[in-house]
Amino acid sequence: MPPAPVAVTAPKPAPPRIVAMLGAALLLSATLSGCSLFRDDEEEAAAARAAAEAEAEAGPDRPVPVDVVSEIEIGRLTDGIVITAFGVAPSAGFATPELAARRAGAPGPDGFVEFDLLAVPPDPSFEMPQGSVRVREIRADQLLRIDSLQGIAGIRIHALRNFRELRF
Repeated sequence: MPPAPVAVTAPKPAPPRIVAMLGAALLLSATLSGCSLFRDDEEEAAAARAAAEAEAEAGPDRPVPVDVVSEIEIGRLTDGIVITAFGVAPSAGFATPELAARRAGAPGPDGFVEFDLLAVPPDPSFEMPQGSVRVREIRADQLLRIDSLQGIAGIRIHALRNFRELRF
């Protein structure tokens, strides 16, 4: 006796809402993991070249500009303010971040006191990987006394690819 025929049905296509949710979850996980689905390779290559040139000129244990300033915070103290700058270094392993004042801390023509966000690059013999953004994040703080705040319009912090400013 031959086996009974079995009805085979094609699986139902996923509802559009589930497909949209899966796509959003994939995009979110790629973004949060440090991957970029949309990036400008030419811009990244130029920033990497600039960082390598700065490292070569600086020599060992000399700070170089970090890649990006991501955020600035101001905290009030009894005798002044503290500036906290957050940034992203070009690769993992950068250490000793600092805010180096331009013009010896004097305000520029526009009234802004300007700083460079710097960090000491890793020893090239360690061959540090670039790493995710989270691994490359750095923070530097700078105290400004009350007497140095007279007549300034704000602060501006520079990195290789951008700058951020806060107006007072």
